Amino acid sequence: MRSRRGSRGELTNQKKPSTAVSEAELRCGAAILPAGRRRENLMADIEGMLREAFGERVLPFDRAAAREYADIAATRNVRDFDGIGVDIVNPWNAA
Repeated sequence: MRSRRGSRGELTNQKKPSTAVSEAELRCGAAILPAGRRRENLMADIEGMLREAFGERVLPFDRAAAREYADIAATRNVRDFDGIGVDIVNPWNAA
């Protein structure tokens, strides 16, 4: 099966994975809202988005990831991290 590519050659969202940490942050953000319709709707939206956009493509945060955690940063604002000796990943730019 061929990978789907966007107009600039990058993988489309249909093939990109997410991470367990991202899922946890989304769920935590919704869970801290006051009980009610807004929180329930957001939780349902998050669940649907994760299922539809990523399915089982969720990378774990395991011991290997923990060992690398201090050596990388994922941010859109790469200028603030220049020169500190950390590999910077801008997930919004195509590789």
